[in-house]
Amino acid sequence: MSLASASLDIVDGGIGSSRTLSRPPAVVGCSSSGTENVPTLISNTEDAVTEFGYGQLVELIALHLKIAGGPVLACKAETVTAGTRAAGCATEGAGTAAAGTLSAGGGNTSTAIPALTGTPLAPHAVLIEVVTAQTNIAGNPAVRISIDGGLHWYADDATNVSATPTAIGDTGLLLAWTDGTFVDGDTWTAYGANGASPGEATGASIPTFSGTPVDAYDVRVKVTRATATAGNGAGAVRYSLDGGATYAPEMPVPPSRAVVLGNSGLTATFSAASLVAGDIYHFWTAAPAWDATTLDAALDALAESDIDHEFVQPAEPVTYTTAGTLKTSVEGLRTSGIYRWALASARDQGASLQGESVSAWQTELLGASPGFTAFNSNLVAITAGHALLTMMDGSKLRRPVAWIIGPRLALLRDVTGRSGVAEHPGRVKTGALDGIEQGDLIHDLRSLTALSSGRFMGVQSFNGRSGYFATSTTMAQAGSDYRTIMNVRVVVEGSRVGINRLQTLINEDFRTATGGVIDRRDASAVDAYLTGELRAAMVESNLASNATAQVNRTDNILSTETLRAKLRIRPKGYATTIEATIGLTSE
Repeated sequence: MSLASASLDIVDGGIGSSRTLSRPPAVVGCSSSGTENVPTLISNTEDAVTEFGYGQLVELIALHLKIAGGPVLACKAETVTAGTRAAGCATEGAGTAAAGTLSAGGGNTSTAIPALTGTPLAPHAVLIEVVTAQTNIAGNPAVRISIDGGLHWYADDATNVSATPTAIGDTGLLLAWTDGTFVDGDTWTAYGANGASPGEATGASIPTFSGTPVDAYDVRVKVTRATATAGNGAGAVRYSLDGGATYAPEMPVPPSRAVVLGNSGLTATFSAASLVAGDIYHFWTAAPAWDATTLDAALDALAESDIDHEFVQPAEPVTYTTAGTLKTSVEGLRTSGIYRWALASARDQGASLQGESVSAWQTELLGASPGFTAFNSNLVAITAGHALLTMMDGSKLRRPVAWIIGPRLALLRDVTGRSGVAEHPGRVKTGALDGIEQGDLIHDLRSLTALSSGRFMGVQSFNGRSGYFATSTTMAQAGSDYRTIMNVRVVVEGSRVGINRLQTLINEDFRTATGGVIDRRDASAVDAYLTGELRAAMVESNLASNATAQVNRTDNILSTETLRAKLRIRPKGYATTIEATIGLTSE
């Protein structure tokens, strides 16, 4: 029989934000737990974790709560592609530099033999795969190469197949081949103790990684206390999920030798061999993802929800195809008298190709599908660019700048009153964006001007001023009234007001004049009513410069029972470009 006792644990994240949003944003994304397609109001991070576990959905919720306040309307999308792990790890330590020793895949039938030379600039888990078969080198075979265990690849044939050592990107590694046959799909790997490293680990215990990652991580496991045999109680490690920028507190290696890496979904299991202090093991993961079908299901759930929200923001990047899914959703709501807009993000540099340059990344985004040159929408803004943002566990991960622009837009609605809906999210007097530290912006639109010209929203710096500031571009076509997010928000706000006031006129009786048209006295009265309501909601609250309404005087309402009207809002102007001169004078 056990002794009587009581226990009490201290939890964090339950207070929530001191600021309550009048019309919350909605976020969609993947998470490690929770029910799919069920919109749920979340007011604090504790509830977010309880409801959805971990992953990009939860991290985006946490940033919204931290920067803008709550609640946040969250909807889990069904994961189609689970988070994936690299096929192997790389090591780093006080040992000698090693180019890596390649091992042939178990099913290989190629007779050609690859060899790595050179001095790697960083630890790499090298994977080589034949993508174009040939009987020998002279036939011009092609391979593709990954340096992170198969998560990302250099472009096919980026490293020419040759008997002469040929550079693999800017890794410091060279690849040469002993001639023979090249069979499509055959692979060679250099992982773990055989991996490429500027200085190998000297401990004999090499971890294997297991589990399903909930996010994209650049993992480091660093030995902090040495031992002759891992698991004997003496050895200890720390882990990092952000490439070594931050490390979790020291953890002893347990008798099972399995070290759980926080809430990442990963476990590092060491072999029963020596651990040497200072050795570091590198490992990489990719985040889970939804597809167009499951994104659409989540958006449908939000559309059918009784919980009002201003805009919807997917946590994960969109493609040309899934941006179309988002567009169809928000634009389709108008037929039901529901007015919303969407904020999304484009993929990161290097997300599809290893070693991708900024120029190549920018060119793809600005090109045809999977780029966005053919995409347009008056109600969708897509950001280009990433930054290092602090996650709930303190790690700093590459995330779309939409993750800090979205909370700023949500914040403006309530902190500056409803007039904040019309405020430029990059207004300098309001202050720099929250949630990003100086030096952590990876893609600055101040220098990547083609992205702004290509209708991408983003983040920029100003010379001589600290902090970073949002731009305002949407995916509307050139010449559209809705090229800025401010005008989008204002017309959506005006539409909400307008549809509500128009509904008060449903089944109203009006006097008619000759031809069945509305009597001018009643027409003028309706004009005055609608104009007054629009101005009260939009102009007096400083959302717009002016607003007017006018009913059609030529419609035969006697026979058609249809009364048409024009509601117009004159938006504010914005000093996005300021030009001045300065000189000396004797006056």
